[in-house]
Amino acid sequence: MILKFFKSPTCGPCKMFTPQIKSAIIETNITEEDYDVSTETGLAEANKYNVTHSGTAILTDNDGNTLFTWEHPVPAAQLIKDIKQFM
Repeated sequence: MILKFFKSPTCGPCKMFTPQIKSAIIETNITEEDYDVSTETGLAEANKYNVTHSGTAILTDNDGNTLFTWEHPVPAAQLIKDIKQFM
């Protein structure tokens, strides 16, 4: 599984969500991919997943299929719980 995190360097909620993302990655030992939506590459990946705003995290399987989406910061414990249901 891969946790794709779509963020912007100037996004307040993104900065709030980053520590929770890092904790969940460590706890679940899954792969993380960060995308800066202010870049062409990040925006292209965001469009692929219909991401409409920064601060969105998407859990995908290894083939890129969406399993779960978080559109706002949530506590690390909730992220971990949501991820573990797919393990």
